[in-house]
Amino acid sequence: ERSLVAQAFVASLPVLTGYSTMGFASGVLLALNGGVELSALWAGLTSALFVSGPLQFLLVDWVKNGTAYVDVAILILCLNVRYSLYGLSLLDRFKAASLPVRLYLIGVVTDETYALQMSCPYPPGQKGTLYCLLLGAFDHAYWILGVVAGAAIGSALPFEAKGIDFAMTSLFIVILVDQV
Repeated sequence: ERSLVAQAFVASLPVLTGYSTMGFASGVLLALNGGVELSALWAGLTSALFVSGPLQFLLVDWVKNGTAYVDVAILILCLNVRYSLYGLSLLDRFKAASLPVRLYLIGVVTDETYALQMSCPYPPGQKGTLYCLLLGAFDHAYWILGVVAGAAIGSALPFEAKGIDFAMTSLFIVILVDQV
């Protein structure tokens, strides 16, 4: 199983660079513009529960503006429905897993994790499910670590965060330009 962990880790390294960078930007914004003193612990909790880059960036405005919880819940559902559909399309691959593991696997599917899981070198079954679980866990951990590091540094250093809120938009523009 050790080689399976190493293989999943190596496959997830490109996600590490993207998630840690975007997560860091999100964490800095949460700390500097959240409207309340947001600790690294709070940033870690939100990133553990909401595995979505755009959602983390929107969370800053929602906290600052005091958005109603019902509105936040509806927006979270709308933003994450595509990820759930990704996860549902992988149910066949996850059928060897217990229900809690399947729910986690569906919950942590993002665009990048889905792409890695679709290219899984193992057929559906125990080994394939474990490989997908490792990919999801690594990617999820990268996001959490990026957000927590950003929040810790953002709350410790007094600096201007102007332009950081454009990080997610700029990422999508770079991807678009590359595709065109």
